[in-house]
Amino acid sequence: MLGKIMIAKMEILSALSYLAMILPAPSSFITMARREMFRFIWGGKTERVKRTIMYKPKALGGRDVLDITKKFKAMFLSNILKGIADQGGEALWTLFAKFWVGRYMPGKNWERRPLTLPSSDTRPYLYQEAKDFLVKHKGTICAGSELSSGAIHELLEDAPPRIETIRALTENQCVRVWKCTSFPFLFNKHKDVAWKVAQNCLPTRTVLYRWGLCASAKCIRESFCNEETIDHVFWDCTFAKLVWNVFRPWFGNYNMVLCRETVLFGLHMRKKGQEFCRLWAVINCVKCTLWVVRNKLFLKKEKITLGGAKSMALNSIKDYVTRDLLKYGKEKTKVMWKMDCMEHLFGWDLCF
Repeated sequence: MLGKIMIAKMEILSALSYLAMILPAPSSFITMARREMFRFIWGGKTERVKRTIMYKPKALGGRDVLDITKKFKAMFLSNILKGIADQGGEALWTLFAKFWVGRYMPGKNWERRPLTLPSSDTRPYLYQEAKDFLVKHKGTICAGSELSSGAIHELLEDAPPRIETIRALTENQCVRVWKCTSFPFLFNKHKDVAWKVAQNCLPTRTVLYRWGLCASAKCIRESFCNEETIDHVFWDCTFAKLVWNVFRPWFGNYNMVLCRETVLFGLHMRKKGQEFCRLWAVINCVKCTLWVVRNKLFLKKEKITLGGAKSMALNSIKDYVTRDLLKYGKEKTKVMWKMDCMEHLFGWDLCF
């Protein structure tokens, strides 16, 4: 998902930024572009998180998706206001901007523009948005203000975004969780799984049954005894417990005890720096493996054994180890990843 969001930002801004600066985008085009962007991000599937949450920064529980409406409006207003404030050079269009909207923008010392300069009380629709913006933010914007599109975008926000809360967690714990879901050390696919777990938006059988897309909400693996929720898939399921038991001795080398909050949200780890990076990476490798194994069983009726799940998780861990091996060298990587324990438990070393 993070890769698709980055592609959407690059393609939309690069293709439409010039038009957005000279013309206000029609509402019909904005609606179509927004719909296609989210269809691309979610892969044509049902959107499982509100768009207002997706627009929020990653530190607040969102995915930092481009808000096309506000971004294009900010780019257009920024260009017009720079022309009025004599920041657009001596181009001819700046004279038109001053004529249509200049009377509403104070000077650097909060003085009105002289009434002797030509101006108009009626204006084309192109400049109506600029006039409405200046009237709304009277006392905030003047000719000496910062008029970049980023500054205008902040003024277009009705209120500062609030952090997304997670049930049964405090606000400080939520801050920690969202920081963990976008932790720079993780690969994008593991960031996506961690974020979806925290947002409780993975399509488990409980969710599918509520949508009418599944005959039962019970877990297939446990003979329809327990409902398949996110907690069940990653922690309570018998198969999940067996997989976590395979890696529990390795976590024991760090004096770490696994619990539900640690596995799902990255809480109570009490580790910092390099140790936290490796521990959180291994946890997400196992979580991603559990989700892939569940999908193969549910969608393709392909049952993967405990040994197969172990091999899949180890292959994901090897990607992190290889990256550290190229960056830090063999000796330092061996210490950071407790390779002596890895070789004893799993039978592989830095040579793979």
